[in-house]
Amino acid sequence: MLKDGNLPVLQAEAQKLKGQEPHTYRTVHWGDRTQHFWWVNDIVYEWTKTGARQSQHVTLHYVHCDETWTDARAGPHDPVGVGLGAPLHAG
Repeated sequence: MLKDGNLPVLQAEAQKLKGQEPHTYRTVHWGDRTQHFWWVNDIVYEWTKTGARQSQHVTLHYVHCDETWTDARAGPHDPVGVGLGAPLHAG
């Protein structure tokens, strides 16, 4: 799970590539929660360690989830929270 601000280059690349492939989004309803997922496959992330001569790389798959839910104490159409996530899976 990436928190906002971690690996900003990777997050920016995923945002840039978002929606370029067909069928890379899904909406799921779980009781009072709605989750909107989108993803980008096969992002090559490259870096060089300090003092190293060669760069290293890994291929990642980026998944993002926006989640909304309604508190039982609120009105039925009053979302009370939004959760963001960006888990990574090395491919």
